[in-house]
Amino acid sequence: MVQDLQTKLEEAKRLVNVIGNVGVTGNYQNIANEHKETANTWRVLAIIFMVVLSGLLVYTIWDVSSENYDWIKSIIRIVAAAALSYPATYAAKESSKHRKLETLNRKLELELASLTPFIEMLPEDKKRDIKIKLVEKYFGNNIEYEKNGDISKEELSLGGFEKLVKSLIPIVKNS
Repeated sequence: MVQDLQTKLEEAKRLVNVIGNVGVTGNYQNIANEHKETANTWRVLAIIFMVVLSGLLVYTIWDVSSENYDWIKSIIRIVAAAALSYPATYAAKESSKHRKLETLNRKLELELASLTPFIEMLPEDKKRDIKIKLVEKYFGNNIEYEKNGDISKEELSLGGFEKLVKSLIPIVKNS
């Protein structure tokens, strides 16, 4: 009977360890879900900006065939469409960044969740050695993410927009 109780105790320890593991990895899943929502929001904003931008360009092209065509209005529309390309690009870039963070957090959650069942049958000294090696990887170190260049330090430049405006100013002044 004592042997059965010790066996049940060991099984209970393993079960509690696996349940505790879900507690540890649950936060990664919550963070991944937050990044997914943020990425979807940025995606919708990018789509809205792109639709407005496309609408302006189509309207400008359509307006070329009218009798009362005004170059100044067309140039203003084109500049407005170009100006909308920057927020659209920024929104798409932010969506991509949050999508990558979602993927990273889901990967970490999966790795942490599978770790305990994987090492459960190993001897205690091997478990300890594996855990010591993995502490550096999982806790407070996003070296892999930063090393792969997923966090971009490149900012959105307005240089192209400035060049466009500067090249259009003489045309507008001559009209």
